[in-house]
Amino acid sequence: MLLAWSVFFLMLFVLEPLLIHRLLRQRAARQPVATMRLLQRLHVLLLLISLLAVVGGVVGAHGGWRF
Repeated sequence: MLLAWSVFFLMLFVLEPLLIHRLLRQRAARQPVATMRLLQRLHVLLLLISLLAVVGGVVGAHGGWRF
């Protein structure tokens, strides 16, 4: 979960205001469909990382992988 929050924090408060906003605007002007596809894939990746953290937390709270 720490990894998911660290990625979220870096993207939202550090990289996006300083770098990514400008780069995405330039890329979207040239390739709007490809830029939207890239953003969709990055969001899905972050969602999967968060889902793995939740599953890991639930499994850990219930005694691990043994049944």
